[in-house]
Amino acid sequence: MNGRMMHDLQGNLSFLPYGKKGQFINSISRAGLNGILLTAAEGSGVNFFFNHKCVDADIDGTSLIFEEQGTAAVKKVSADAVIGADGSWSAVRAALQHTDRFTYSQTFIDHGYKEFHIPPGSNIEKNAFTFGHAKVL
Repeated sequence: MNGRMMHDLQGNLSFLPYGKKGQFINSISRAGLNGILLTAAEGSGVNFFFNHKCVDADIDGTSLIFEEQGTAAVKKVSADAVIGADGSWSAVRAALQHTDRFTYSQTFIDHGYKEFHIPPGSNIEKNAFTFGHAKVL
């Protein structure tokens, strides 16, 4: 991506380059990256528990406690390693906070993030991120 395309409230466009001519950043679809990572993980023997919420973690025993969504069923899963990627209210992070020499702070931003898929052939710059301003009702 060579830059970003800004859309203002009146529909005007302005292109803001990321750097000097010929400079760019690389971008990849989050959904595409997730698909690649899931496929690679499955091929490596990783177990997935979709529709389960991680409710606790045993850091010393490298095990996680999952609650199946929509039920009261709970299961404990042990592993050689645990990667804490369970979101802003992370049970893994909460468990780590009870360990020695762990510092943590969390601040929420006032706005959110939304990814849009804009198909090829749209009337936009193909090598630029597209940003728009919208009124919040």
